[in-house]
Amino acid sequence: MKSISHTKAFTMFVPIAKLFPLFTPEGEKEWVPGWDYENVMGTSELFEDYVFLTKKHAMVVQLQFGS
Repeated sequence: MKSISHTKAFTMFVPIAKLFPLFTPEGEKEWVPGWDYENVMGTSELFEDYVFLTKKHAMVVQLQFGS
């Protein structure tokens, strides 16, 4: 099996309570045209290492918290 990994990091000067909901699987639907995902975790409760699949972007996304 072939594996590809991409990592991006950026800094935003916005309170986390305001910013974080926009980068959840459901939050992305509010501002990314055509965004959709497949919930493979069986829950919508977010936690570190939460994994979901995007349908149009052909990638697996893993949420990681911390600095």
